[in-house]
Parts: sequence; structure tokens; C-alpha cells
Amino acid sequence: RKSSEKNCNLCLPRLYSLGHVGANDNGIYQAQLNRAKGTRTIAQVNAGTEAAWESQLARLAAYKSEHGDCNVPVRWANDPKLGQWLATQRKQKRYMETGRSCGLMTLHRVAQLNDLGCVWEYPQGGRW
Repeated sequence: RKSSEKNCNLCLPRLYSLGHVGANDNGIYQAQLNRAKGTRTIAQVNAGTEAAWESQLARLAAYKSEHGDCNVPVRWANDPKLGQWLATQRKQKRYMETGRSCGLMTLHRVAQLNDLGCVWEYPQGGRW
């Protein structure tokens, strides 16, 4: 089993063992080693993934402009993917806070969502 390791930049999976890596896996080995050491930064996250995340953040900002908050319903008819994306960000932040593997959530991304006015907890007795 993999356990998770918290890092100030990115939550990363811990490796089982580095001894099983073959000679032909040098590039993969080095990437895994860097990740295990916590040396991977936000700049090293896949550029396509980063661009997609920024695009969703911009869509969330547009939602806030129109509605006055960031409480996108999970199944919002106008943009179902935005509601699902925001639900995923909330889940990844919870995972990050508890030390579980949190996908690509970073403290920088949390700060960006906070600056936008993201609400992280469900309203009392409510649903998104």
C-alpha cells in the first residue's frame, strides 16, 4: 500500500521501494525519486493539467460574477462540469488536510480558491 506524504507544495504518494526499478526505467525512476523527496513543484505539474485547472478557475470566477458566490451546485444544469470540478477541489483539500493523497491540490491552488471566496464546508443542513 502507498501512504501519503504531505509537502508544502504538493501531496505526493510515497514509493514502496526504489530497489525494484530496472535499468531501462531511469527517467521514470528519477521522476519517482524527485516526487518521493518532495522536490516536485507546481511548475512541474503537467502544463495541460495546469491550463485546464486555470480554465475551470476562470469559469468559477465568472459564476461568482453572475451569482455573487462560489456555491456552484454539483449538478448545475448550465455547466455540470464546473460543479463536479469544484466538488473535487473540496474533496482534495480535505484529503490534503488529513494527509491522504490529494491528487494535484496544492497550497497555491487553495489560496487561489480562497481569494475567489470559495466556501469549503457545506452550509449547515444544506447541499451544494
